[in-house]
Amino acid sequence: MSKLEFLSLIKELNNMENPKRINRQRVANFVVNDPNLFKHLIAITFDVKSRVSIKAAWILEWVCTHHHLEWMLPHLEEFSLKISTLKFDSAIRPCAKICEHLAKAYFSKQENDFQKRMTDTQINTIIETGFDWLITPQKIAVRAYTMNTLYLFGLKKD
Repeated sequence: MSKLEFLSLIKELNNMENPKRINRQRVANFVVNDPNLFKHLIAITFDVKSRVSIKAAWILEWVCTHHHLEWMLPHLEEFSLKISTLKFDSAIRPCAKICEHLAKAYFSKQENDFQKRMTDTQINTIIETGFDWLITPQKIAVRAYTMNTLYLFGLKKD
């Protein structure tokens, strides 16, 4: 069934014409309705040789922003290690936004699982990638999300 799930997700992503809100919401709902697809969404996002990874990153951001950031918990290690491998600008921006959400969750006044499960190594890897994004030519949105992320995680270092 896993291969079928993967292929069905690829089909949905390929059928997405553009990143208009309605398209992102439609594919995000497809993932939300079958949480097993989330791990495939992450795998596709980090398949940096494929342009469909851009669309996967859009949907990953949408799911994390509008539905289930907590679904990232079992994937924090993979996410933190692989964000530095992203090549397409259009995939970096959504992942930079996810990093900002992770930092906000980590520093939330309400106790949560991100505070318990994010390791110093994962945080440091996100910080290193953030600095790499700041010193390379990136679009302004990537820089803005990254500066917020670095500020928040910098609070931990003080």
